[in-house]
Amino acid sequence: MILNGLLIGKTDFDLPWKEQAAFLRKIDLEIIKSKKSYVIEEPVVINGEVRVFLSSKVPLENEHEKTIGILGISLDITDRKKAEAKAIQLEKDNAVVEAKHQIVTDLANSIAHEIGNLLGGTTINMQLLGYKLKPKITELIEKHDDKCQEILGLFDNLEKSMKNANFMFDSIKMNMRSGTINKSQLELVDIAEDIETVLTSCFPEEDIVANLKWNKEENFEYVGIPAYTRNVLINLIKNAIYFIKEEKRGDITITLKKDKKFNKLVFEDTARGIPIEILPKIFTRFSTTRKGGTGVGLAFCKMVMQEYGGDIICESELGKYTRFILTFPVTIIE
Repeated sequence: MILNGLLIGKTDFDLPWKEQAAFLRKIDLEIIKSKKSYVIEEPVVINGEVRVFLSSKVPLENEHEKTIGILGISLDITDRKKAEAKAIQLEKDNAVVEAKHQIVTDLANSIAHEIGNLLGGTTINMQLLGYKLKPKITELIEKHDDKCQEILGLFDNLEKSMKNANFMFDSIKMNMRSGTINKSQLELVDIAEDIETVLTSCFPEEDIVANLKWNKEENFEYVGIPAYTRNVLINLIKNAIYFIKEEKRGDITITLKKDKKFNKLVFEDTARGIPIEILPKIFTRFSTTRKGGTGVGLAFCKMVMQEYGGDIICESELGKYTRFILTFPVTIIE
């Protein structure tokens, strides 16, 4: 701050912004010459720091309309300019990220299409092979051929594997979706049925899931799409299994809670937990802390739950637990 008394008799060359004095002097002379007012942003170095001032200057005239000086008001807008610069940079960064996301999504969809064709063709051929050979194998089994029993068992295992592969592939494709869901597909669904289907169909040989604790005491119904909800559960279970195996410790618990406005599904694992600085980013698309992760699973979960009119939030303490709370609007049957 410069006191008024210290300004009298001084020029810009005598003040802290003397390095810009020639530039400022040029503007002042232009105002005097043109007799027009100016509004201009003026960068000024003060104590080694560049400050930006929004200056409004008008020519000062005497009674004979002769310009005798300049009247000016300057407002320090440095902080505003910095905020604007950050906003512009953020917008550019977001545009770059969005473009990258689109490229990744397009590539993933293209790969998914090709894999889908392969899985579809393999599944059809398996079904045809089973249709033609199973009756003959069954016939041989009746003749007490134990080896044929083994072959029939292999067919059953292959069919189960193909079914699981298709189920998981559909899950991956679903994760790549964003935006909104088709509301015409909404139906009344039993949440316990979703949980049982996922546990038995997707993780039949997973010991961690076999030891998963849950009960149906507060089972509830919700309005949603079973395939989408089951995929939400698959994402949560897959993440929990990954970190339990990484830490070589931990359990999974699913708790159902009924309430007046929102019913809840609480999914918790006691493996690693999530660092507090990472927690706000976990539902951001393409953000991941998992080795080999894509960062689309939890973003998909968020989209689905919000489309249902509910939400999914995460609470965690590093080294202790990770808890996901899924809220479903209470269904009113008229």
